Amino acid sequence: MKIVIGFDPGKNNFGISVVRFNRRHQPKIIKSFMLNEAIKSLLHGDFNQACLLFREAVRQLFKQFRPWRIIVERFLTRFRGFGNTGELIGVMIGIIWELARQYKIQILLTTAASWKNQFRRDTQLELKNIYKINKIIPIHCQDASLIALYGYSKVATYQQLNLTKFFRRECRRWLIAKQK
Repeated sequence: MKIVIGFDPGKNNFGISVVRFNRRHQPKIIKSFMLNEAIKSLLHGDFNQACLLFREAVRQLFKQFRPWRIIVERFLTRFRGFGNTGELIGVMIGIIWELARQYKIQILLTTAASWKNQFRRDTQLELKNIYKINKIIPIHCQDASLIALYGYSKVATYQQLNLTKFFRRECRRWLIAKQK
């Protein structure tokens, strides 16, 4: 079994998904959540404390799950004004990279276009339909799950995975968890 962690970083919406793959390459989300410790400020005092909190949250995640591989979506501005978001995501990716090296975890970076285009080619599913089916799961968590699947697909293809069934099953799990 292999564990892959997908990161969909943002300063306000930072999705993380921990996905386990069995020997038949079938995925199961172990944990998926929105990270509260994302770095939101470049102001000196706030920034230092925020970096420490973010680093500790990621370190605990790596320590708990011991992933084989992590994959992080890079930030692209697309010529729109995002203020300091790109800088903050760059810092967070740097912290993730440093911890990955420390824990000897393989790290991959991807763009949104890369994993989304691969998803469409391999599944013939529209991402907006996945989002509609799973309204209970935050979109950034769904993206983090798909980023993890893309990271794993470097050794196995999406064609071996029934993603519609996968997300319907996970949606039911989220609904049950939310009711508790």
